[in-house]
Amino acid sequence: VSFMQLSSGVDLAKFEAVRFVRDLARKENSQALAQLASKMSSAMHVSSSTGEDPFAKVKGLISGMIEKLEGEASADASHKAFC
Repeated sequence: VSFMQLSSGVDLAKFEAVRFVRDLARKENSQALAQLASKMSSAMHVSSSTGEDPFAKVKGLISGMIEKLEGEASADASHKAFC
């Protein structure tokens, strides 16, 4: 997305949110975060074309990712406690 394509502050905020997660995925070498960034980008495009709140879907995606990571951390902790 080029800067010239951004038509409003909301568009800029959407772009920055996706860029932040994508950069974090690269920094942490995280496939899960890269997938989240991709899903966020897709959700932003779909919601902007339908007129829905783009951040409502993104909040759901992030909440789902947090739940998944907490579940994995809990399973790892249980496994380590067992060993």
